[in-house]
Amino acid sequence: VREDREAAPPTAGSGGRARAGTVQTSGCQVYVGNLPYTTSWKELKDHFKVAGNVTHADVAQDGGGKSRGFGTVLFGSTREAAKAIQIFNESEFHGRTIEVRPDQYS
Repeated sequence: VREDREAAPPTAGSGGRARAGTVQTSGCQVYVGNLPYTTSWKELKDHFKVAGNVTHADVAQDGGGKSRGFGTVLFGSTREAAKAIQIFNESEFHGRTIEVRPDQYS
């Protein structure tokens, strides 16, 4: 069982303010592009732990379960997400140069 999938990540409330019982995640998630197709969510999570507390990591898959070559990593704070971008953008991961930027859909 994936420890980061037991509960869905909390979502922000309307108007940019978190509702009672939820955590603000805006700005805490990064997009990671150009991943090798063999990358698992666990490898992605372990790699990004250097930047801070990774609360969720996912690798996008098509309908057949094949990697789409990108993923997202959710951090505990915007500071940790910014640190991840600084450390990992245009770095090498398993032989490929990855792109790390703020996730526009978080």
